[in-house]
Amino acid sequence: MSWIPGWDSIAGTGFWSGFYFWVSIGGLILLGIAEVASHRYADRREQLVDEQRIAEKKQHDDEIAHLHLQAAQLNKEAEELRHQNLELEHAVAPRMLDQGTPAKTLKQFAGTEVLLLSAPDFEARRFSAQFPILFQLAGWRLVEGTPASFPMQDGVAVSFVSNAAFRTPAEERRSAAAEALVAELQKQQIDARISRAKPGFTMGLRPAGISDDVIIVAVGAKPVQWFLEQKFPQIKEMRERMESPMTPHSQNPLKPD
Repeated sequence: MSWIPGWDSIAGTGFWSGFYFWVSIGGLILLGIAEVASHRYADRREQLVDEQRIAEKKQHDDEIAHLHLQAAQLNKEAEELRHQNLELEHAVAPRMLDQGTPAKTLKQFAGTEVLLLSAPDFEARRFSAQFPILFQLAGWRLVEGTPASFPMQDGVAVSFVSNAAFRTPAEERRSAAAEALVAELQKQQIDARISRAKPGFTMGLRPAGISDDVIIVAVGAKPVQWFLEQKFPQIKEMRERMESPMTPHSQNPLKPD
């Protein structure tokens, strides 16, 4: 084996023996370093896998939350649309009058004389035809007559003569009867209001033979308030301000009671 370096020499074999010994020691050191590096890389891989898993879970949770938010928004829009459709149906549906329940309240004013007028509108005439039954059940007395001129407005206007300065007991009872009628109509979501007139200001508005003691119930066309409020939101804001309770400073002291 003469081709192996230092094989035939004592000094050579000693040198190469020491050389390979330290080479093996170096190899062991490198092996240890490699083992540590391998372990660290394995730990880093597990850490990256966990981070990726957490990131994917977070992304999935975010997508689910976004879908839930979209679904909630769609449900809200659908509910608003359903509410608008119900309002639209209520706006265009013909008015109906429950006669039985209001008659019990109005019966305390039995004997009240009332003149029923209707606008030249099919729905208004159909609706006004339900009032005679209510008045009959309440004991109110219908009078007949056609005024030469009467300002017909949308909704139901209950008008009567009232002296703001001094009210007689008959006027007090007539006012209470009119207010009770309007309240019962409003409970049924019917647009109704009180209209007071001073004595002497009804010339031409009442038929001949109809005294100031008679309450006039004028049934006008169904208000188109819903359509106006949808097209002009400022009309709705104005109505809400008008319907809000007035403070003592905002009341008009010249307005008749």
